[in-house]
Formats: sequence, C-alpha cells, structure tokens
Amino acid sequence: MNVTVRARTGDVQTIAVELEAAEVTDYLRGFYLMTAQQAGLHPEPGLTSKQLVERECNLDEVGRAASETVAVRATPAVLDRAGIDAVGAPDYGCHGYAQEGQPFAFDLTIVPKPQMELTSYDPVEVPHQTHEVTEEEVDAFLAQVAAVRNLSELGTPEQLRQRAREDLQAEADERTRAYQRFIAADALASRLTNPVPDAVFAAHYAEITQDFRASLAEQEMTEEDYLRERGLQADELKHRLMSQAREQLRQGLALDALARHENLKLTTAELKEFLASMSEGRPDELLHTLKEQGGLRKVEETALRAKTNDWLVRTARVA
Repeated sequence: MNVTVRARTGDVQTIAVELEAAEVTDYLRGFYLMTAQQAGLHPEPGLTSKQLVERECNLDEVGRAASETVAVRATPAVLDRAGIDAVGAPDYGCHGYAQEGQPFAFDLTIVPKPQMELTSYDPVEVPHQTHEVTEEEVDAFLAQVAAVRNLSELGTPEQLRQRAREDLQAEADERTRAYQRFIAADALASRLTNPVPDAVFAAHYAEITQDFRASLAEQEMTEEDYLRERGLQADELKHRLMSQAREQLRQGLALDALARHENLKLTTAELKEFLASMSEGRPDELLHTLKEQGGLRKVEETALRAKTNDWLVRTARVA
C-alpha cells in the first residue's frame, strides 16, 4: 500500500492511495463471497464466487460496487498509515475498476478531526447522586423472574433476594456513573473556545444518519415505519439526529483537549481491557486484527476518551 497525503484544501484533506495487486485480490475475494451469499447464489462445481456473481448480476454495477468496497475496506489502514483522524465517512474517487491480480488506485477525501482548546481546564462540577435499591424493587424484580422461572430452582428465598439486590444495585451504580460521565463531559464541552466547524459537523451528521438508516435496514424497518411507531415527524427525527451529532462532537473534542492538556495516555493494558469488552474476552486477537487491517487509531481514540471521561469524573467537584 502506497499512501500520499496531498496538500490540505480548506476543511478537507485528500489522500492518494495505490494498493498492491495482492491486497486488491484479498479484498475482492471477500467482496464476491459476501455478494454471492447475499444474492442467494449457491456454489457450483468449477465456478468461483466471482464467476457466479458476474454471471447473475450487471457487470457495471458489480464493478462499481467491488471498487468502492475495496476502497472502503482499505480506508482504516490508509488512515492509520497516514496518521490522520477523520470525522465522518470519506468520499472516494476510484481510478477505474478494481481487478484481481492488478494494482488499484483511488483518492480518499476526508474531513480531518480538528484540535480544539478549552477556556479552562479546572475541575468540572457534577451532582451528588446515589440510588439505594429498595425492597420493593427487589420484590418487583423477583416477580418478573418468577413469571418465567421456578424460583425454587435458583436457591433459597434469602439467596435469591441477596443476589437480586446485588444485581440491581450494580445496575443502579452503573447508571449513576454513566449519568455523571455525561454531565461531566457536557460541562467540559461548554468550555470549548470555538464552535465545531460546519464541515466537521456536516461530516459527522451524515455518518450518524447513514448508520441510523443502516440500523433500520437490518431490522427490516423503513424510516416511515420508525416515525409512525414513535409518533414523530420527519423534522423531529432530523432535529434529534442533529442534536446527537452536535453533542457527540462537542464532548469528544473537549475530552481530546483535556487529554492533551493533562498528557493522559493509554497504556497497553488499558487498551487491551477496552478491547476485551469488544471481543468477548479476546483482546490480543482483536488487537492483531486492527494492526493488520487498520482501525487501531479509531479504537485508541474511543478508549482514550473513555479514560479521560472517567478521570474527569474522579477529579470533579461534587455538588
């Protein structure tokens, strides 16, 4: 993979990429296999997935989809190689169609993540909040369990109540921590010296809108179905997504600024602990995949923001 970072133009950065023939072949094999499966094409003796897809589908459409897929799958490795953090989904300009056994070139146009500063790095203030689980909550929880299980099979009444109390308290404590993390990050974000640049907001909003629609598609639900079920108008949904995009950006960029100011770093152990929560306890395997296929910078960003948010809460003034 050859990566050339071109001169930045305004709010966007263009990266020229040339993939080696072996890299292109690996990406395309995965594309054709997945496309054949999604199209319900059954394996036939003597035919590859590529041949099956090309026989049954429009060649121009397949060529465009294959080329874009190669570019999309290569992008995390490209950004890691270039050392650039991007906001939102990139735009792609492919030079011809990707072909097995041949190099493939494309341009990647991104909106780089800005570095922003805060008016103050003093501790923020978070409200004092605790919740002690009541016996009524334990009763209600056990009643729900009893509706689907025979409680006598799960232990004595005393054991059940103690276990339920501990589980409910753990959930309540985590809700409190999540609330304090949000309040602390929101307070920190109010100290940004400048508003989020329009291009950065537009890129992130486009990405979360795309992710939202993809989530609906996985549930076989249309946007109209979603609006009808929740009694929303299209403008209300757009406003909610815009608010979500704005808050995610403000809080994330504020946490980045605090991490730089306090020189907070992510240790290998902390990174693996974060990866363990994403990989069903196989952090080393996931770390190897991220290093090989790209995407490590993005995961490190998320993990460091989480660490910084926890640090922010620990050092906060409790009202």
